[in-house]
Amino acid sequence: MFKVSVLFENYGPYHFSRLGAFHKICGSLNWEAVGIELARKQNKYEWAADPDSYSIDLLSISEDRPLEEIHSLTLIRKFFSTLNTLNPDVIAIAGYSHPGMLAALVWSLWNRKSTILMSASKEDDAPRSFRTEYIKSLLLKVFNAALVGGQPQKRYFL
Repeated sequence: MFKVSVLFENYGPYHFSRLGAFHKICGSLNWEAVGIELARKQNKYEWAADPDSYSIDLLSISEDRPLEEIHSLTLIRKFFSTLNTLNPDVIAIAGYSHPGMLAALVWSLWNRKSTILMSASKEDDAPRSFRTEYIKSLLLKVFNAALVGGQPQKRYFL
């Protein structure tokens, strides 16, 4: 069965409903959709959603500590173990700034899996530097596809 994983730092209420709809579509194609979050808790977002109330498959790399309190190497080691067990065919990755997202990209490259970058970034939402933008342009070439928030985001990525 074809398996697609959707990775976010932390799932919140709107993520659950979107993953639920994606799960239904994948089911109709005889695909498996699995949500992965780096941590169930995150200090940055204090979601009040219960994943058990949704009909989705969700794996949390860390369930007991907020993401900000987990050492990156510990998280990545546990994450690689999870990905090796799950072995998705495609991973949709939310951004590239968190070490866990870059780890998903590296794992995908090592294991010859396809990647989809999900991003809402646009040119005017943060200060830009030539060096950072150049590095991003090289990184973007590694992804197989991108899912962006709209036309401003599309223009920024092209």
